[in-house]
Amino acid sequence: MMDSTGKISLWVGKRQASIDIYVDWCNNSLGPFFDLDMDNVWNRSMVPLITWEITDCNHTAEDDPGITKRINNNTYDPYINQFGDRLKKWLAGPDGIYGTNDDRRAFVRLGMKFNEIA
Repeated sequence: MMDSTGKISLWVGKRQASIDIYVDWCNNSLGPFFDLDMDNVWNRSMVPLITWEITDCNHTAEDDPGITKRINNNTYDPYINQFGDRLKKWLAGPDGIYGTNDDRRAFVRLGMKFNEIA
C-alpha cells in the first residue's frame, strides 16, 4: 500500500494529505495497526484516516446482524476501550505528552456504512 502511495505522489507531483487505512475489531490487529500502519502513514507526512471496520476477528461481513447485537450487549466494550487507549497514546506522539511538538493527528471514521447494518 505505502509503495503505491509513493508512486502516485511522484506521478501526480504532490504528496497526499491523508490516507485511508482500515482496522477490524480484533485485539490481535491493534499492535500491527498502531506500530506499523499508523506510524508508516505518519512518517510519510500524511494524516491517517482510520476506517474502524465493524468486523470481528474472523472477518465476518459488517452487515452481520450478530455483530450489532454484540455491540449493543457491550461485548466489545473492552476492545473499544483498548483501541481508545492505544489511539490516545499514539496521538500524544513519542514523548507520550499532549501539547508538545510531537503530537499527531488522525481522522476516525466509525463503522463505514454503519447506518446500513440491521
